[in-house]
Amino acid sequence: MAHPLVERVRAIGRRAKRLVIIYGFGWFFACVLTSALALGLVDFVFRFHDVTLRLLTSGLLLAAIIWSFRKFIYPAIQYQRNEVAIAQLVERVHPHLRDRLSSAIEFLQQEEGEGTAGSLQLRQAVIAETGALADTIEFEKCIDSRKPRRAALISTVVAIAVGLVGMLNWQATSVAAQRLIWPLGSTQWPRQNYLKFTKAPTRLAAGDPFEVELIDNGGTLPSNVTLEIWPAGSSRGQVQRHQMQPLGEKMVYRIENVAQPYRYRAFGGDDETMAWMDLQIVDPPRVESAELTLIHPQYTGRPIEPVEQHIRALIGSQIRINGTADRKIQHAEIVVQKASGEQRVPLDIAADEVSFSLSANSEQTWEVKESGMYWIELTDEEGLAAQATSSWELTAVNDRPPTISISLPKNPTTHVIAKARVPIEIVVKDDLAIESVVITYGIGTEDIEPTETIVLLEEPVRAASNGKEAVEALLKYDWDLRSLPGLEPGVSIRFTIQALDNKPQTASSEPLQITIIVPEKLEDALSQQQGQILSLLAEALQLQQDSRRHCDALKVQLAEVGEFSDVDLAQMQSAELTQRQVQRLLVEPETGVTARVESILKRIDENRLDNDAIRERMQLMLQKIRGLGQNQLPIVHRELTAALKTA
Repeated sequence: MAHPLVERVRAIGRRAKRLVIIYGFGWFFACVLTSALALGLVDFVFRFHDVTLRLLTSGLLLAAIIWSFRKFIYPAIQYQRNEVAIAQLVERVHPHLRDRLSSAIEFLQQEEGEGTAGSLQLRQAVIAETGALADTIEFEKCIDSRKPRRAALISTVVAIAVGLVGMLNWQATSVAAQRLIWPLGSTQWPRQNYLKFTKAPTRLAAGDPFEVELIDNGGTLPSNVTLEIWPAGSSRGQVQRHQMQPLGEKMVYRIENVAQPYRYRAFGGDDETMAWMDLQIVDPPRVESAELTLIHPQYTGRPIEPVEQHIRALIGSQIRINGTADRKIQHAEIVVQKASGEQRVPLDIAADEVSFSLSANSEQTWEVKESGMYWIELTDEEGLAAQATSSWELTAVNDRPPTISISLPKNPTTHVIAKARVPIEIVVKDDLAIESVVITYGIGTEDIEPTETIVLLEEPVRAASNGKEAVEALLKYDWDLRSLPGLEPGVSIRFTIQALDNKPQTASSEPLQITIIVPEKLEDALSQQQGQILSLLAEALQLQQDSRRHCDALKVQLAEVGEFSDVDLAQMQSAELTQRQVQRLLVEPETGVTARVESILKRIDENRLDNDAIRERMQLMLQKIRGLGQNQLPIVHRELTAALKTA
């Protein structure tokens, strides 16, 4: 049995070993758990999808484990102290022992008869003295246990922190642990974003636009979603990236005029898992032939006729179509783009799945309502719809009401005597046909209501069947007022012209009025007109005399000097302008003396006025002035003009 002193030293050695083990394992677990927690949090925040990054994080954890093992576990396992070394440790704590304890331990380890060990009595004395002195010392206090306890405490705190993290989010903790332990595995973080295409074409007609729409099945879309385009035949480094545009609760993107195949996918937020999708470019179905037939509105009476692709038709017309595609199709429709929106008219597909039509037996009709552009859209057997490369004009023509232009009477109100005749001259125009033209009139003094009619057009006038030219009717009517009862001075005839086309649509002129006056008032008006004519004649005479004086003076100047000065030329120009003014006063078609004389003669004739003196005087005046306008005045004007050119 070992000496008590040796047993006490050995007990201290065992306790030191335990504390070293606690210290090593405490710091080992603290370092490993802290590293795992930190790397797990980094992976949780950044959600690594790249295998390289995942291998890197796992490698860092493995490096931390190896380092911690070499730093703490391995030294703890290798820790070994003999009794003498432990005794020396106690001696350092209790210097007053000096070397007695270690010497006593060495003496106890020697055999009693060993000759080199010295005197046995001396050794026993040292052992006894040391034993007595050791009884006063607590060997346990020679070992500092604070560092092992601190290591154990830190390890416990870290373990508790990891446990709390696991309790708060066990799923995330489990996923982080699995991803750190096996970085090549399929374990993924639960994502916040789950991107999904709701519109993702896989086949597209060459030249059509590429459109995609995307939603987030996880809830809220990320603020940025990138669409990757990988053109066929290109390297991974040539992938194109486009930012998708938000539109309500979805993201959209559009590429015009796609001509080559490619692969595409989208990523955004924490979703980078979408697989590549292939887009094939194929030739779309085409219209091989199409025949259009126009059916005019029934009221026009026009026959059915074929039309070209650019259509001009009356509103209300219907269009029929027969055509063929270059391959089998499952759907065809006419698409009309108008200001009010888009109209789609499905077409009937024949049994051969190549022909299509819109006939009288079709469920829907194509009626012309407004102008726009139209095209034919086909969908083949595989559901590929081709966007039209050609479109044509559809011009909707409105059948307008007739128009009425009144040449006679010229004024809204005409004053005549009761036995007058009133000439009426009108022009009526319409796009298609003029069915009737009438005068509606009433007689009275105030609040006159039209109650009677006079037919001006006996037979309808219709346009040619091609409808390219409008119809026009020139109508003249002499309204003999003697046939109307109850006409006396102060009474008026209020009338309008009404025209009707074949739609039918009615057009009415502005109201006109004929007022009955006494003959004396008419004669007074004629006298006033004659006075105005005499004033014009007097003005023309004065101007002619002035022009003549200028010309006579110029003749004298030429005879005496032989040439004209600048002043003479100015006088000659003045004479020429004066001569023009004389001619306008006498024979101007609208306001000249001849026009005024003709107006008086016309009023006399229309009113059947019994005043031969005025008539004969006006006729003689008209004859004389016309003679001047046709003979003397043109000669004078030509001579003055020639003189100006040669001066």
